[in-house]
Amino acid sequence: MGKSRRCRNRPLAGLLVLFAVGCGGPVYHPVAGTVRLDGHPLAEASVLLEPVAGGPAAHGVTDASGRFDLQSANRPGVVAGEYRVVVTKQQVTGVRADETQEAGGAKVKWIVPERYSKPATSGLTATVPSPAYDLDVTSKP
Repeated sequence: MGKSRRCRNRPLAGLLVLFAVGCGGPVYHPVAGTVRLDGHPLAEASVLLEPVAGGPAAHGVTDASGRFDLQSANRPGVVAGEYRVVVTKQQVTGVRADETQEAGGAKVKWIVPERYSKPATSGLTATVPSPAYDLDVTSKP
């Protein structure tokens, strides 16, 4: 009877080992901060972290006080590494609710200057993990 009991437990032990090994993978660090435009909190801005070494980007949107929390790969947080940062906020006019254009076409007004919308020109970077992720952008050239 002792031998039979040990054999019945082997598949269970194997599953437990596989489960423990399968729990590995990248560690996601919390990334939260504030976006300020000309020193004032910026609501409804998009924040994107693009990894320098490749991999999934992280994204979030600021709340009424300019605060954001980022997620990556459909989970909260961001994998450790170096990132180029993009901050965008724009106002589009000339488009109806059904997404058809009005006479004169669509017009885009950049609330955050367009240079911040591209990783190569934003001049913003982040290292994860870090103690703070506050972003200051300016409307001046």
